[in-house]
Amino acid sequence: MRKQSIQMFIIIWISVLVSLTGCSALRGNVVPKTGPTMEQVYDRLGNSGDSKFVTDSSFSVNNLNGLARFRAQQQNKKNQRTELLNASSSAMNQAFHKVPNPELRLYVYPHLAGPDQLPVPGYFTVFNVYTRDHYLLPNE
Repeated sequence: MRKQSIQMFIIIWISVLVSLTGCSALRGNVVPKTGPTMEQVYDRLGNSGDSKFVTDSSFSVNNLNGLARFRAQQQNKKNQRTELLNASSSAMNQAFHKVPNPELRLYVYPHLAGPDQLPVPGYFTVFNVYTRDHYLLPNE
């Protein structure tokens, strides 16, 4: 028993030392003191027309056009996926009809809740009669 408590003490002591060492390893400011200002970064993106702060030789208007083309292609792919999903879900809804599952509306009156008796305003809630939705077979 005594040996286990000594081992536990050593493990805790080492954990504390390691965690304190990890916190003290970061010295100085994380953000560099040199570098472009926000205005220079904004100018570099071409929004003000002043390109004197552009240091990257690969930056050009062609790169911006390529980015716009890439975003347009991604949007087209997204639209195609959405159309396919809508078509397949409408076909599914036509083949398998839902069994009616009525919704019950319940009004919860204003009340006090919790150990601190905090006021809860009145609200409506909706729940279904059945716990799950059931579907009919295609020819039913």
